[in-house]
Amino acid sequence: MNIANTPLRWLPVLVVLVVFVIQIPLLNAPPQGTHFWRKCLTLSVARNFYEESMNPLKPRLDCRFDSDGVTGMQFPSYEYGLALLYHVTGEHYYVQRLYAFLLYVLFVAGVFYLSRFLFTADTGALTAAAAAAIPEEIFWSMSALPDTLAITAAVWGMYYALLFFSRLRVNYLIVGVLLFTISALTKAQYFLVVAIAPLLWQHRQSFRLLFTQQILFYAIACSFAFGVVYCWYSYSRTLIQTSAVQLIDLNLISLPQNDRLFQVLARNFYADIPLMLAGSVMSVLAVWIFIREVQHKSRYLFTGFAAFIIVFTFHLMKSEKTEQHAYYLWVYLLLIIPVLAFVFNRLLYSRFKGKYLSVFGAGLLLNILLVSFRLYSTNELPRKEYLDTGMLGNLRSAVNDTCRCITGPDQTSCVDLFFLHKKGYNIPFRENANRVDGYIRSGAGFLYSADSLFLNDSLVKPHLSSLILQEGNMRVYRLR
Repeated sequence: MNIANTPLRWLPVLVVLVVFVIQIPLLNAPPQGTHFWRKCLTLSVARNFYEESMNPLKPRLDCRFDSDGVTGMQFPSYEYGLALLYHVTGEHYYVQRLYAFLLYVLFVAGVFYLSRFLFTADTGALTAAAAAAIPEEIFWSMSALPDTLAITAAVWGMYYALLFFSRLRVNYLIVGVLLFTISALTKAQYFLVVAIAPLLWQHRQSFRLLFTQQILFYAIACSFAFGVVYCWYSYSRTLIQTSAVQLIDLNLISLPQNDRLFQVLARNFYADIPLMLAGSVMSVLAVWIFIREVQHKSRYLFTGFAAFIIVFTFHLMKSEKTEQHAYYLWVYLLLIIPVLAFVFNRLLYSRFKGKYLSVFGAGLLLNILLVSFRLYSTNELPRKEYLDTGMLGNLRSAVNDTCRCITGPDQTSCVDLFFLHKKGYNIPFRENANRVDGYIRSGAGFLYSADSLFLNDSLVKPHLSSLILQEGNMRVYRLR
């Protein structure tokens, strides 16, 4: 049955619109929810570009001690793009959220074009709708997270790489490799996608010609891209060593401690990845159909296994991060998306198409409903003083923004400084009270804290000169 002119083509658009509508009340809300400290860190770097310097080679943190805050990190492409918008609109939460949502829309569009290239436009529509309804993608669709830019650039890079293999036009190669470079600079793991694109192409050609003119040109271009990525991360490590300021881990290998590697990997595979994909019902359906369809086709199994090994290599190397941060597993989407496209292409020609699509539609609706509850969860919110605009305004104006301040205890080392719009020092835990004296000697003149036990500590209290302001539990002291 030809459904080219049916509303099916509008399904991904409908999903995107629904995802936008359910988040309208959050448009001008501050960072909140799971890992909202990471959102604060990203936004603080963007704000520092906007307020201090637009030099992309010098990203700055708020927790900078007595330095200028310049430190090494992944290439701040996400933060820099947001800072450029701030120069047009000013700094507002809604700007960040619309910026993030635009990247989400571009990701969905990229999935559509990639899947359409591999199969048909109808297949692309279904795959794009599934990608748009992935719980992790919905949750982060209006949040400040560099990974959203990285995966969007990676998907579009795969599309343009496949166009190059198909048509042998240099402009497609340049665009594709440029997108791969941006993706890997933003998050190094996405450089792995450069190996998946030719694998998909070879699969489509039944592996008849392993070494072609396209592959040679592609390999040369990717080697230059790798050089750029390597140079940036080497430069970032140098910045960290010279500034002694670091909040972002750039280690290539991060393994769990205490022999917990197997436990972490097991949880990732039986829980995190199925949920990230599109909900357990859709995951089981996709896997079942894929296995049923390819059990007698070794070419599909070889391609899938080879792509899995490529992605799993990174997963293993960064398994410590995947224990707490599900977005490190997004790289699996670059493997899962072609599989979903294959499954949906089979569904469109199945005699049970109507039943399958009904299950699929129910899965989309269920995903959106479940994520809606998570988006409005009150489990992880900023302090009440930061949610009240009046109290926050008073706290910010209590001390000039040019003065170096101490905040804490704040184990994130970025949340308090971001909301208070201050630069300087942070005390992670009460046990670190002995650092206060050294920070004062280095130039700290004021202290923000909401922890009474910390303020009454014998190592802190003697340094408190006068109480400038108290809003809620947050107090501002001049230091002596």
